[in-house]
Amino acid sequence: MPKLNRFSKSTDPDPLVTVDCERARRNITNTVRAIHTFVMCSCIATGILQMMSLAFDEISPEKIHYLRTYSSRHASEASMKEYVRNLIYFQLVNPQATGIIQIIQSKQSSILGDLSDLLEKSA
Repeated sequence: MPKLNRFSKSTDPDPLVTVDCERARRNITNTVRAIHTFVMCSCIATGILQMMSLAFDEISPEKIHYLRTYSSRHASEASMKEYVRNLIYFQLVNPQATGIIQIIQSKQSSILGDLSDLLEKSA
């Protein structure tokens, strides 16, 4: 792919047209789509963290690890990220705390049981 000109005019042809191989063109398009999706998910996650830090005032300062001094009643995005990360980790370590983890584990155990049955029959 030729180097992209950031200052190209709208009348200039699309640089993707100059790529002859259809597979290379598809790979370029998929790569750009993946980058756009990653950036969109990052923006959504940042927005959710901002909304959570503003909405959850009732979380006590002792539960949130402040990265700097406690200066506001709202936690920063980084502090909220740390708090949510610890909550998620706790939920994964303690699977009895949520029902969805129990459902996932039961499905995994049934699949593993079916695989062991198949291996025993083939041996």
